Amino acid sequence: PNGTTTLMMAVGYGTFAGARLLVDAGADTTLKNQQGLTALDFAHRASRPDSIKFLTALVKPAAAAASAASAPGAK
Repeated sequence: PNGTTTLMMAVGYGTFAGARLLVDAGADTTLKNQQGLTALDFAHRASRPDSIKFLTALVKPAAAAASAASAPGAK
């Protein structure tokens, strides 16, 4: 009801394997719940180093691609 996703719950309370399975199945790592928290925020709050490393590696390329797409002259 507050926009928290299955991925957020998996990285905060579940297993790394479960989180990876969700990402491999297409879970969006950039979504935010109503509090403005992402899956990466949940991983940090739960002190889950494997999930933090995994999600950070996914978020950086996605942010770079979004930035490039919005740059002047991008098609």
